[in-house]
Amino acid sequence: NSVLTTMGFGFEAVWDFIYKPPTLTAVNLTDVSNTWYGVGTGDVFMRSSWGDTTAAHGSFKCGWLTESHQHYEQGAFQIYRGEWLAGSGNRFSNSGLQNSISTKNLLRFVSGSTVIEQTNSNGDPSNCNMLALSDSDYYAYAAADITPVYHSNSSISKQQREFIFLKPSTFVVFDRAVATSGSVKRVWSLNIENGNGLTISGDRLTYVGSKSNRMDVYRVAPSSLSYVKTAYEWSSDRDTGQFPNATRVDVTDTSTGTSSYFLHVIGTGTSATSNPVSSVASSPATGQTGVQVNLADGRVAIIRFNNTSSGGTIQINDASGNTVVSGSLATTVTKPPIFRN
Repeated sequence: NSVLTTMGFGFEAVWDFIYKPPTLTAVNLTDVSNTWYGVGTGDVFMRSSWGDTTAAHGSFKCGWLTESHQHYEQGAFQIYRGEWLAGSGNRFSNSGLQNSISTKNLLRFVSGSTVIEQTNSNGDPSNCNMLALSDSDYYAYAAADITPVYHSNSSISKQQREFIFLKPSTFVVFDRAVATSGSVKRVWSLNIENGNGLTISGDRLTYVGSKSNRMDVYRVAPSSLSYVKTAYEWSSDRDTGQFPNATRVDVTDTSTGTSSYFLHVIGTGTSATSNPVSSVASSPATGQTGVQVNLADGRVAIIRFNNTSSGGTIQINDASGNTVVSGSLATTVTKPPIFRN
């Protein structure tokens, strides 16, 4: 034991807390909120329940981009249920240093053959702006303006993402991407661990992981595009023994315009045959891109996102047809409490 009561240097002060934690009052795990927002890092974590090994987990990132070794993942999401169904492509490297947005579950802009990276502009801090955050018993919602992390790049006018967790096991992702030229491609990406567990049929993607957990991805907009599989080949940086078939799936908006509105519904299941989504259908309105999600338990969710500005509307009906949620998506950030009760 040290005779010192505190660490001698300020940068080591963290160890004072690690080795002498304060006395904490015990609480029931079920009293802890299922959604958590770390304002400093910009991380939003959400899960269907505590104490359940089959629970669905989602994470969403929107915060500061300041460090030279920081990953370019502002606006990225990850999904876990029993195993990583949609994780970071960086998991498939040996070094853990693959920080490009191409390795994240993001929408990226590509000019010619060059990916336009997020940047901290040589130490000049930039940040993803969390536009809205809300949580309820029925869904969690986050909206982010990712545009500032490109430092006014001349090829990008706007990038925003909205992320909804329809509890307990379905996710909805909407991307609002505007380039300054039609020659700048907009590419939506999803990372999976084993390409052999992947099947693609038109606008739908089904993935069964190594532990037989399942993910179904429905692209509602733009429709009639092609998914393209790319195997990770990082030679010396890739653990070929552990991840022999690591794959990124891309879909590129090939329209000649400058604006793209990507809308995806992602269902997660605990077996190779389980899927919480029975069907999806496009449900647009004037100035909005929308979807009707028919869930396997009889519930129906109708969600519409504004095309030119963040936000939109949501309605959820229970299995009996009763409306339990109806109104506008949040427009402000409300940090969920640590405890539910």
